[in-house]
Amino acid sequence: MLSRYIFLCFLVASATAAGHSSIYEFYGKDAYQYHGCTGFLQLAATFCTGKVGKHDTSCFCKNDNAVASVVGCMDDIGKLNKGAMKYVIRSCNEYNIPLTFDDLEKYNKMYQEKAKFPSEIEGFNKTKPVDVPIKANVSLATSYYESYYIFLGNFDRAMYYGAGALGYWALVFLMAIVANWAVVIFPSLRTTFNGRLSKFWRKHITLPALVRKKKNDHQKNLGLFNCLVPSRMESLIVFGFFWLVFGSCFGQIRVVPNDPIFPQSSIAIMRVVADRTGIMGTVLLPLLFLIGGRNNFLQWLTRWKFSTFIMYHRWVARIIVLLVFIHSVLYSAIYVKQGRYARSMKKLYIQYGILATSCGGLICFQGLLLLRRKAYEVFLVVHILLAVGWVIGAWHHLEKFGYLPIIYATIAVWAFDRFIRVARMLWFGFPKAQVTLVEDETLRVVVPKPKHWKSVPGGHAWLYFCRSWYFWQSHPFTFLESTTDESSIVFLCKVKKGLTEKIGKKLALVPGKTFSCRVSVEGSYGESCPVSKHSSAVFLAGGNGIPGIYSEIYDLAKRSVNNTKQMLKLVWIIREPKSFAWMFEEMEALRHTKIQTTIYITRPDLSNNEDLLSMLSRRLETSSSSEELDKKLEKEEYIYETDSLVLRLREQFPHINFETGRPSISNIVQSEIDECSNSAAFISCGHPAMVDDLRKSVVEKIDSTNKRIDFYEQLQVWA
Repeated sequence: MLSRYIFLCFLVASATAAGHSSIYEFYGKDAYQYHGCTGFLQLAATFCTGKVGKHDTSCFCKNDNAVASVVGCMDDIGKLNKGAMKYVIRSCNEYNIPLTFDDLEKYNKMYQEKAKFPSEIEGFNKTKPVDVPIKANVSLATSYYESYYIFLGNFDRAMYYGAGALGYWALVFLMAIVANWAVVIFPSLRTTFNGRLSKFWRKHITLPALVRKKKNDHQKNLGLFNCLVPSRMESLIVFGFFWLVFGSCFGQIRVVPNDPIFPQSSIAIMRVVADRTGIMGTVLLPLLFLIGGRNNFLQWLTRWKFSTFIMYHRWVARIIVLLVFIHSVLYSAIYVKQGRYARSMKKLYIQYGILATSCGGLICFQGLLLLRRKAYEVFLVVHILLAVGWVIGAWHHLEKFGYLPIIYATIAVWAFDRFIRVARMLWFGFPKAQVTLVEDETLRVVVPKPKHWKSVPGGHAWLYFCRSWYFWQSHPFTFLESTTDESSIVFLCKVKKGLTEKIGKKLALVPGKTFSCRVSVEGSYGESCPVSKHSSAVFLAGGNGIPGIYSEIYDLAKRSVNNTKQMLKLVWIIREPKSFAWMFEEMEALRHTKIQTTIYITRPDLSNNEDLLSMLSRRLETSSSSEELDKKLEKEEYIYETDSLVLRLREQFPHINFETGRPSISNIVQSEIDECSNSAAFISCGHPAMVDDLRKSVVEKIDSTNKRIDFYEQLQVWA
């Protein structure tokens, strides 16, 4: 929520300071002719008295000989069509000098009848105004035209190339929409597209990690540069975008022989590339802010996860910052070559450009994975402040060049995301939640939900704890609907550093390790996996990855009561028995479903299972008469500290298969493929390494069977 206050302050300040600004207009061939001719004529003769600015062309609107010379020159080097005349009229309107098509036709006739070359004018003096139109030196005027074609045309082409880069993403999103919604609307397409080509595509392109198996687990041993690597498909998309942008930076660039505008070819090339990179980086800004927002409508359209968009957000940001960095470096080099570096750095719009570039570079540095994980909330606040600095710098740097509509669009995207976040919170309300510390490692947060609020099985939401100054922090968690109270949802929050650690320490000092506090929920976000038509759906969770997995399979079981053919399997891998206490009620609720559940306890020998022991004792007491309980206690001596806790779990939860030791993910995959009739889907959430293992195992098995094999990951890693 602090980010919202920062943003609103920035929005008000920027809107107040903006004032009126021009809007970029494309030049086109007519503009190249006009500026080519005015450039040539300014060199060839003088038409008006008095000093004017370098870019002031008002003389070519108010002096009859000058207007006739321009119109005639444009006719000589091109063709004086309506488009060319419109550009002359528009240019003169900027100086409040109205001209009409008839006026320009008369001026052209005047040129044809009276125009002379300077050499034909008796006593010609270049510094004194001429009294006749100047006839164009077609060769020299054409050189000016070609130079302006490269120089001014570059501004147009930069916009087109920027639009092309946006079009690249539009195509990527469109393909994702078609591919992902097709299997939702027409589930049978999976079995149709299960031939050699489809298997090759999934095995080698869409599903695997870039190299080996790491996707969700970060690349280690790189120190400060530890990072998350996109999947192979995601990497190809980013790679394609990079080379598209790289190629666009140098397309249609050439040196004009004897360039009259930029005599030094090195400066000419640097200027064109500098403008190209700066404009393309600007055009991409709305996309950058769109895919970085939680309420990005493309998430629903593409059915991609938020973490996928955040990954693309990072890479698009890096490319934009690289473009802006090149823009800044090249302009600095130009100023140095021209001997005006110190003078240029005093200009306010350049200082704002430096601000934007600096903020962009700092964003890339402070966005490194190591720094994000050290202190995520600090990273987030600094990230927002730097983004605000970037936008303010870009705003004032670009204001006089006509690119502010792009900045408006960027701010609108950002503002819309913040507005929807607040609206979602208000829609949910601020109920009192029951927060319990379970086994000193997990916060179980039970939140009453309003009747109008719809949850997404397998989805996630941002949870706000309205306590003290923590209220501005929001944390994403998967959740599930309570199995004992339909009007509540349950979050399981692993106690880590930061907010959860602070709440955990407070709860440890409270009797019963429970208290009530007001919370708000922003969500729900995400989509359920399209696995309702698979003959077998295997949901595999690790540790705290269980809520979303449980939510989705439990919902699927309720909706497929009449579908006796589909097998639903839940596999939960936990480190020690006490973790079972997190989901005690939910595991009991599986008793009356068709879900086949297996729980692997990798370290059953670990003790300190206080909360679980208490739960088992209470359950034993409530499920037995006092006479039966006395017999059980007398016969079996229920002393959990010395007995095998796993055996007790097996006895009290006979509908669940408890295994000890670390499972072989590859063996699980092979076993489920062998058991399914024609298709199997594997859905996973848990420790990144476990999810990567499952991905690798599924990929290896895709072409080893005629059955359709799919993989979906609920895990989202962006920090």
